[in-house]
Amino acid sequence: PRSTLFPYTTLFRSQGDWKDNLDTIGILQFSYLRQFLSSRDWYDLVPDREHTFLTKGFGHYSTTDSIDTDTYATAARTPDGKLALAYLPTVRTVTMDLSQMSGPVTARWFDPTNATYTAIGGSPFNNARAQRFTPPGNNAEGDGDWLLVLEAN
Repeated sequence: PRSTLFPYTTLFRSQGDWKDNLDTIGILQFSYLRQFLSSRDWYDLVPDREHTFLTKGFGHYSTTDSIDTDTYATAARTPDGKLALAYLPTVRTVTMDLSQMSGPVTARWFDPTNATYTAIGGSPFNNARAQRFTPPGNNAEGDGDWLLVLEAN
């Protein structure tokens, strides 16, 4: 809706010409996201709104929290159970129900600030039960956000 976009367009206009912003860290990190998604069937992902896949550690949902204090982790999974992603804005342990995946699960952390992966010990995991995952600490920029990547073999 227009009301949602208005503050962002106003802010963007106040920063000068859009061309002046093409060399910012945010644009660079958008390119990491594009690279990450281009090799996956991201368009098949279905949000886990009922927390049946990301069952614990999802944090608190709020439409009024500042981005700096937001703790809500969000997850999505493809219906065929071959791909699942969970974005964590802060470092904490989450529990994922791997029984919804179609086979043994290779799990990795993706650092959205530099497009690198961190292997998760014990991977691949059996897809018959829930599994706990904890990010390896702060990402390369010193922040707590990570993307958990789960791919069924």
